[in-house]
Amino acid sequence: MSNEPFPENCQDCDSFSRCCFGHEVLECPRNQEAAEAVRQAKLVLLIAPDRRLREKCSPVPFINETVVALGRFLESQLDPLEAAGLAAPQFGLLTRIIAVRIDNQTTRAIVNPVITRERGEHFVYEACRSLPGRQYKVKRPKIVKVKGLGLDGSAITVKGSDFLAQVLVHEIQHLDGIMLDTIGTPHPVV
Repeated sequence: MSNEPFPENCQDCDSFSRCCFGHEVLECPRNQEAAEAVRQAKLVLLIAPDRRLREKCSPVPFINETVVALGRFLESQLDPLEAAGLAAPQFGLLTRIIAVRIDNQTTRAIVNPVITRERGEHFVYEACRSLPGRQYKVKRPKIVKVKGLGLDGSAITVKGSDFLAQVLVHEIQHLDGIMLDTIGTPHPVV
C-alpha cells in the first residue's frame, strides 16, 4: 500500500487490486464510502416505464467493497421479492451484476455475466418484478452456459437448463436494457 495520504480526489480505476493512487482497493476511502452507501441506501425496485430499466449497463472494471455489497444486496432481495433473479439496473444501478437462485438453498451473484453457449429453444411464459401484473410469452434457450466473476473475483461458470436457463437469460437481458415487453407477446396473467 502507498504511504501517501489519501488525496481528496482519489478515484478508482481499471485495476483489480489498486486504485489510481496505489492504495489497496479495499482500503481506498472512496470504495469504502461507496460500499457503505450501498449498504445504507434505501434502494427500491424500479417499475417500468422508468428509463433506467432500458439503459445498457457498464461492465464492472474490478471487484471492490461496493461490488460485493451490491451483489450481496441483490442476493438478499430474492426472498423478500419472491424472485428467481434480479439485476442491478432494477434498482437504478447501471452496472453489470445479477443475482440468481440456483436452487432452493443457493443464490449466486454474478459480475459481468456473459452467455457463452445456448442450446435448444422453447416458448415460456414469463413475468418480471419491474413489470408487475403482466406476463409475456417469450422464446428462451433450453440450456445456457454463463461465465462471469464471483464476488471474490474468481472466474465462475454457471450452467442452467430449463427454468434456470430462462432466469439467467432474463437477468442478463436486463443488463442490456432489454425487457419482456419489447421481446415477448403479452399473455393474460392467470
